[in-house]
Parts: sequence; structure tokens; C-alpha cells
Amino acid sequence: MILSISGLKKSFSDRMLFQNFEVNFSLNSINVLMGFSGSGKTTLLKLIANLENRDSGVISPQLSPIGFVFQKDNLFPWLTIEENLKICSKNFSEILNLVNKFHLDNLIKKYPYELSGGQRQKINILRSFINFPQLILLDEPLAHIDSLAREEFIAFIKKLNNEIKTTIIYVTHDIDEACLIGEKIYYLCSREKKITQVISNSLNTHSTYLNLKSDPQYLELNKLISLGLKDSINEV
Repeated sequence: MILSISGLKKSFSDRMLFQNFEVNFSLNSINVLMGFSGSGKTTLLKLIANLENRDSGVISPQLSPIGFVFQKDNLFPWLTIEENLKICSKNFSEILNLVNKFHLDNLIKKYPYELSGGQRQKINILRSFINFPQLILLDEPLAHIDSLAREEFIAFIKKLNNEIKTTIIYVTHDIDEACLIGEKIYYLCSREKKITQVISNSLNTHSTYLNLKSDPQYLELNKLISLGLKDSINEV
């Protein structure tokens, strides 16, 4: 089963971004979207979530509800973590179940300013899974997370997805991050503004970067993705 985007057109006052854009994302799996800066990755996520209006095109099926994780946590600073999460759902037992299961119960009575950046982003990611969304969009969720902590966050997202079992589209610029989390890796070309490469990835079963990089297939996959990114830079 797929999430199909066809005939997508999106223009801004000074430029055309997407013209007859097409892509098929796999449902109930983690799809990683990569590409050079300015290729339209964030705009594509916003179009899928109806946060941006498209000029034309079809997105099918229409999945709802949709969770969206931005780079910044956007927690309300005057509310406790519990109150921030309650905005997402009136079913507090569901919230508590997730919070307890992922050992974040010691944070819910605190305010965002009392948490570290990593703790706030964990809450930000967790709340996107509340209400059992049919689709979760993550726009470089680990961009501001220390590289040493990213492995833990990837395991956290995988565990959440195993619990909820939903469809994820995950944007990143980091090749190792993509290899560790993505079941499929899509490459969005900056110049042509289209998907030029789709890679099936079996390495996402690894739980650590060490295990990932020890896999004989890692160098081949890394090279394949790197060549795609290099082509994008050369085309711009």
C-alpha cells in the first residue's frame, strides 16, 4: 500500500517549485527523504499536511490525523509538559501510557525551561504519536541534537513507531541517520525538483552506528547516497 502524490504543482510569487511532481511513499513504514538544501523537502511535508496550499495535484489517500515534528519543539513555555501534551488529546490515560512506557513520567510536571534541549525534543516527538496518527512527518527532528545522542533518539523513534505502527516521512541530511532509521530512502533532486532515486534499505535493523558501519553493505549504501547528493550539488 502506498501514499501517492501525483501531478503536484506548487508555485510561489517568484518561482515554480514543483511541476507535475510525483512520488509514492510506503504506508506503515519509515520513509526517509533526502536532498540538497532548497530542494523543497520541508515544503513537500507542509503540502502533505495541508499547512501549505498546493496549486494542483492529488494526494491519496487523505490520511488523518497527521503528526508533525518540526526542528524546534514549539512547546508553550507557560504550560507544564503535562499541559502541553493535553492540548494534543483529551484522553489523558493514553498520554500517561506513552509517557510511562518511554520513561518520561518524571518530566510531565515540569515546565519546558526546566528541561534540556534533548528532553524537550523527546517530548516534541512523543506528542506527535498521540492520538494514533495515520501519518507522522518529521522535518530534521535531530538537527539540533548532539551527534553523540542521535543514536538514542533514533532508537526512541523506532520504538515509538513499533508501538503505534504508523506511516512516517522523515527528512534528514545525515546519511548515517538515514541508513539507521529508513526502510526506504528517497532522493529529491534540487535542480529537477523530482524524486530521482528510491533505495530499499535493510540496514535499518541495526540499533547502533557501530553495528551499522560494521555491516559489509554499509559502504555500498553510503556511496550510493553520497553520489546522489554529489550529483545534486553539481547540478545546482
